Amino acid sequence: MRDDLRLLYLLIVYDIRKIMRYKVFILMRVAWFSVQVGFFAYLISHIVGQRFGGELTYYHFYLLGAYTSILFTLSMFRGYETAQEFEEGLIEYMLSLPIKRKILAIGRILGGSIASFILTLPMMLIVLFLLGAFDLFSILLAMASAMIFSIGIVSLSISLVFLIKSGDATDITFGILDSL
Repeated sequence: MRDDLRLLYLLIVYDIRKIMRYKVFILMRVAWFSVQVGFFAYLISHIVGQRFGGELTYYHFYLLGAYTSILFTLSMFRGYETAQEFEEGLIEYMLSLPIKRKILAIGRILGGSIASFILTLPMMLIVLFLLGAFDLFSILLAMASAMIFSIGIVSLSISLVFLIKSGDATDITFGILDSL
């Protein structure tokens, strides 16, 4: 049991350390988020407000949607990264190590989820600030919800990688899912 927990910890740390490999991808996502929050959110909110006589503000909904979509994209990317490792033979190598398959799967899911959450945490804090959610309970609830969502999406993406087993088909499937 102790060895399983240590291996689980090592797998989580492995996934978290891989974050900085994708600096350009991360910068593109941060730029996208900034444009969404800084420009489109106000524009759409103004359009919706005019349509409904100024009674409805869409800004808060848009902020949450922008954050959720970037968390979804980064979580799906963790599965895409696993597909690349599958093609490179790294997954087979990991399976040849004295690691139980269950521990490997859980470690990769938790590691990918935590890495995605860490990458989007500054954006979440910006959204919470703009929403005016300053109480501790709201912040903790938002963080827990984001982590659970990320675990679900990383689990889905890794399951798809192992189900499809073809690099090209995985690329097409992830492209379709990310565009939805």
